[in-house]
Amino acid sequence: MNDLTRAAGDRAMRGARWPWLAGGAACALFAVSAAAYSFALRAGARDLWSLVQAALTSDAYTYGPQSSAGVMRPVYSAQIVSVAVHTLGGAIAFLAAMTQFVPAIRHRMPRLHRATGALVVFLVLVMTFASLWMLGSRPLDASFSGEVFSVGLASLGGLTLLATVLAALAVRARKFRMHMGWMALMFACLLTAPVMRIGWVFYGWFTRLPMETANLAIAVYLLPACLFIMSVWMRRVGERDLGAMPVRCLLPPGLLRPVSLLAAFVALHEGVFAPYGLDIAAPFRAVSEHLAVSGGIWGLCTASVAYRAPDELARLERGEPLTTTTLALASLAGIGAIGAAASHAKGDIQAIAQAAFFLAWGVEFLALNMLGRRARGAGAAWDAQWLTLSLAPALWPLLALVFAPLGLGASGATTAAYMDAYAVSAALGFASAFGLRIVVGVSRNARVAVA
Repeated sequence: MNDLTRAAGDRAMRGARWPWLAGGAACALFAVSAAAYSFALRAGARDLWSLVQAALTSDAYTYGPQSSAGVMRPVYSAQIVSVAVHTLGGAIAFLAAMTQFVPAIRHRMPRLHRATGALVVFLVLVMTFASLWMLGSRPLDASFSGEVFSVGLASLGGLTLLATVLAALAVRARKFRMHMGWMALMFACLLTAPVMRIGWVFYGWFTRLPMETANLAIAVYLLPACLFIMSVWMRRVGERDLGAMPVRCLLPPGLLRPVSLLAAFVALHEGVFAPYGLDIAAPFRAVSEHLAVSGGIWGLCTASVAYRAPDELARLERGEPLTTTTLALASLAGIGAIGAAASHAKGDIQAIAQAAFFLAWGVEFLALNMLGRRARGAGAAWDAQWLTLSLAPALWPLLALVFAPLGLGASGATTAAYMDAYAVSAALGFASAFGLRIVVGVSRNARVAVA
């Protein structure tokens, strides 16, 4: 290892060391507690994290009939083997994966980096399959927060497997920068576990929602929040270590344009037409499930941004700035989403989760836009992410049709569509922002063709 490469790894952590060390320590504490969680729950005992959560919130919130402990104890007791494999494997994988994101270890101890990486891939595959086995061997409504949360867990498991396989293929092809990006996406999936528990504490501290309702509200935006964390890592550490990759939309142009048109139509339908009674899906849902009339700002502006997204992403790929019109529309779309959340009906768990989607989407849209402006010419990675988020409505009708046979009901299918569309668009935005490609072949000399 030459001195210049080693110095690059050291510089990558400089200036951001203490925040990442503090976050790592908190995650390590979570992993240790998570490893014992299933056994403690089965025995009726209190694990370390639950004790902390109860101290910060209340015993009723943490251990009551609408808490994770209260709802899931019978299920975990009946599936203790699968649960133990998932929690123990996940905890070890999480701790090992954390070392993959320390450049000094990769530069100074490459053998350790490779060994822990292989361990992470193996454990992630095992624990994800265990999770999917648990979900498939019980009714959908046996999960905490019900059927919609089961759908979210299954989707998260599928994305975790996909990112892990793509990371393994990339490193096999010696595409180290691409490997780092896919590993970051995979780690974002793992990061959902501790971030969700932090969310439980936040909701228990600042709201009066029961834990079961808070859990579904968090799940709607959980993966996008974790992808945002890893985006910060990629910009602050990863790009300083292995260099930046140019923005390149993961969707091919021939698919991007139809997706943008569908997203524009759905945003207009949901935000503008449906609230005034022009609802194509009227036979399948109640009027109370529509957005309020104030959602029209979100619908109009999001439709405009989605329609312009292919051209604007092409500008980013060419290194050109975004147009002022698109930036103004994006700001209004974010503000409109927050307004739609504020005016959305909040009578039951599904309505609260749907309002949480619009609030989180609007806040992230504005935050990514602001980061892009602060970067002063180097914000293409941030801009690519919010532009891709505008395409999320295109997936709503498709996902709702997929979920319809699962018996979620119109409201549950809507929540699940919001959740998965948000997660998929955020993952696509992450991959596009950091130039990730899908490896489709490896030749004998370890060179690859990419899609």
